[in-house]
Amino acid sequence: MRPPRLAPASAALAVALALAACGAYTGAEEQDSPAAGTSASSRPGEPTPTPSATTTEEPASSAPATPQDAATMVAGADALRDVRVTRAGATYDVTSLWGVSCDHSGCEPTVLARSDDGFETATYRVGGYGQLSRELAPPRPPGAPRLAGCSTSVDGVTLCAGVGGITRTADGGTTWTPLADPFDRPLMIQPVVSLRPGVQALVGGGDGATLFPFDQVARLEDRRDPVVAEFGGGGELAAYTTGQVVLSDGRFLALLDAWSDDRAGRPSARHHGLWLSAADWGAYQPHEPVFTPPLPAATDGYSPFQQLAASAEPDPVIWVRTRDDQVYVSTDDAATFTLLPVRPRSPA
Repeated sequence: MRPPRLAPASAALAVALALAACGAYTGAEEQDSPAAGTSASSRPGEPTPTPSATTTEEPASSAPATPQDAATMVAGADALRDVRVTRAGATYDVTSLWGVSCDHSGCEPTVLARSDDGFETATYRVGGYGQLSRELAPPRPPGAPRLAGCSTSVDGVTLCAGVGGITRTADGGTTWTPLADPFDRPLMIQPVVSLRPGVQALVGGGDGATLFPFDQVARLEDRRDPVVAEFGGGGELAAYTTGQVVLSDGRFLALLDAWSDDRAGRPSARHHGLWLSAADWGAYQPHEPVFTPPLPAATDGYSPFQQLAASAEPDPVIWVRTRDDQVYVSTDDAATFTLLPVRPRSPA
C-alpha cells in the first residue's frame, strides 16, 4: 500500500478551496495573528524567548526544556508536514514543520524549525499544527483580499484569487486591479508563482474534494488577452496537482501525483510525478530531472514527491518535498535538484 500522506499546508489549501465558491482560500489571511506556542533558539548568544499566549481551541504543546531538546525532537521527528524555502544568492532560508510523534490520528507535538545555515544553528517553535503552519505562508502585500490565495512572481507582481474574485498588484499593494475570470466554466482558482517576467498564471480545477484537479491553466500577460489551455495529459480522466510553477523560460511545470483511475494500493500506469508543458502550455509530457544524490527507486508506481513549490524573492528557487521527508532545490528551471538540509543531524 501507498504510505499514508499527512496533510501538508498544500493539501489543507485544497480542502479550503473546495469550500470557497470558485476561489482560492488558504487561511493565510490570518497569518498576522500570533501563533501560539513556545520558542527556543540555538543561535549562540540569543536568549530563550518566553512562552507566548495560547488559544483555547488549540493549546500549545509543552515546551522543550532547552533549545537542544527542541533540536533533538526535530532530528528524530516522524514526519515533515510542510516546508518553505527562500534563497538569497547561495544562502537558503528554510522553515520546516515537523510532526514529532505520529500515528493514525495525527502528529503531536508539532515543531517549526528555521535555519539559514544548513541547520548548523536554528530557531524552534513548539505548538499546534494549525497555528504553526500559518508561519509558512508567504508574505502578502497590504490590501491583499482577506479570503484569497496569493502568489508573488519574479517581477514583484502579486496575483490573488478568492471568493471576491481575482485581483492583481504590481506596486506592492498600493493599487489593486480586478481581473475577469479567464476560465470558460466555474472552477476553483489557484494563483501560481511565476519565474518568468511579465507572465502570471492561474490554475483552475473542478470539484476535487480533498484534491485539486488540474483542469485548465490561464496565462496572463500585460496588454494581452488571457490564454487558457486545457490539460490533455489524462484524456477523459482527471489529474490532481500538488504544486505548480512557471519556469523562467516560460514553460509550465506541475506535480501531478494522483489520477482519477488510481485505486487504493493500485495506482494507474500513468506517470505520477512532474509534468512539463510545451511553450504554449497546450501539451505536457513527463519530466525527469537529475537529483543529487539520486532519489530512491520508486517501486509502487506512485510519485516520490509530495509537494512542488517555488519562491521568487529575493532570488528564484524551486523545491520539491519527497515522501521520505527530504527536500531538493533547483535554480536551473528544474533541470537538476540538490538535496537541502531541513533539520539538524541526529545525535551520534
